[in-house]
Amino acid sequence: MKHARTGPRRLRMGETVRHATAGILARAAFRDPDLQAMEMVTVSEVVMSPDLKRATAFISMLGRDDIDDTVAALNRAAGHIRGELGRMLESKFTPIVEFRRDRSFDEAERVETLIRQNRHGA
Repeated sequence: MKHARTGPRRLRMGETVRHATAGILARAAFRDPDLQAMEMVTVSEVVMSPDLKRATAFISMLGRDDIDDTVAALNRAAGHIRGELGRMLESKFTPIVEFRRDRSFDEAERVETLIRQNRHGA
């Protein structure tokens, strides 16, 4: 979890937006060449702002090094994705979505490496 002070309403909305965004990415046909490998993209978490008007979607791509290009392309396509979300969500307003790279797996790998080095070095 990215933020400790997340209430149930924000969590519920974040999960709804995560699920809908993942569905949009799975079936959308984007013209941008950086968005041709959407089947490789995982929306791991969506963190909502307290007023539920903004959503930060954390994405990862298994085995791919070009994730930063994909994140930039997703942010370019955010308006289109928001339009699709608006048709899917049953809420008063559709949040503005910002995409970011999910670094939690990178951080976990870094910590695991440090632990392994400490065990073998001690």
